[in-house]
Amino acid sequence: MIECQVLSHLRTPVAILDLNLRIIKCNCSFVKVCFSSGTRELINQRLDQILSFQNSSLLERFRNCEFNRTIFFEEQLLNPFKEKVNFQGSMTKQKSEESEFLFLEISDLKIKAKEMEIAAVVSRMYHDLQEPIRNQNTFLNLLYEKYSNSLNEKGKEFLRFSIQSSQRLWERINGLLLFLKIEKERNIFKIVSLQKILEESITLLHENLINTNIHIEVKGKFPDILGSRPLLKELFLNLITNSIRFRNKNVACKVCISYDSKPQFHLIHVIDNGIGVYSLEKNYFIDLFRTFHSSEELSGAGTGLFFCKKIAELHGGNLEIETDRTSGFGVIIRFPREFILER
Repeated sequence: MIECQVLSHLRTPVAILDLNLRIIKCNCSFVKVCFSSGTRELINQRLDQILSFQNSSLLERFRNCEFNRTIFFEEQLLNPFKEKVNFQGSMTKQKSEESEFLFLEISDLKIKAKEMEIAAVVSRMYHDLQEPIRNQNTFLNLLYEKYSNSLNEKGKEFLRFSIQSSQRLWERINGLLLFLKIEKERNIFKIVSLQKILEESITLLHENLINTNIHIEVKGKFPDILGSRPLLKELFLNLITNSIRFRNKNVACKVCISYDSKPQFHLIHVIDNGIGVYSLEKNYFIDLFRTFHSSEELSGAGTGLFFCKKIAELHGGNLEIETDRTSGFGVIIRFPREFILER
């Protein structure tokens, strides 16, 4: 059965039920849909006691669902305020070891429409802001190249700050566009080889690795999973590029990328012996535009790890920073063995 830790990182409301339609496990998103105070309140409750299905025959279809067959449905459910909410979802009968269970995945159609509307607004904002920000960058750089000698040291410093701020703004605008592209990629998932994707990523960075004298060690045989080749390649490229950028120049640099097979998920470690994170950092929550490395000089836009985390989540998994390391930097990536793509 899907590991609880992986289930909790799925954004889509999901629940695991027994064959009598009683809740065994569910994630926080499912709790919100049910307007419940927590997962414990829902455990062992019957599905029809939690969600008011208008079509009672649908519940009978769930009970009679065949093994490895998915029932797709749209339904109007009543929330606690007796308001009708349109949902769509899927129910699949699966097997784990000797036990059978039902995997329920639902989504609010109104929320989906709102997300699409927000994505369209952000995309329009990107295109509207792209030209003026690019022009600002160009003119500030020209100003620095042609007229910086006419300025005193304070004036040169102000101009450098302006260029750096403009560049950060440009990186963040592009980061938002990449975020939208990541969300769209979920529509073209298929079975892909993580081993080949990792090898391709290392090959693409071969010249950089040679120039920086970084050795990459790959351990384990990486599996095939359901996913997006471009996104998974972006994940490995981002993590290896971070190791190159934040390397420790006083030691022989190395990156270890390892795979470990677990009963419920695929476990991947990416560990380097670079400069590491801030020594006083206590909160390792990964968010957009947040940086962790201890060098202000090398500080980036703070988008790379966030996008890696989003890519892992879109594949039903999660990514987190190793918090028990005394040196270097490491992340843990989990991909579930049984992954049902959000539709």
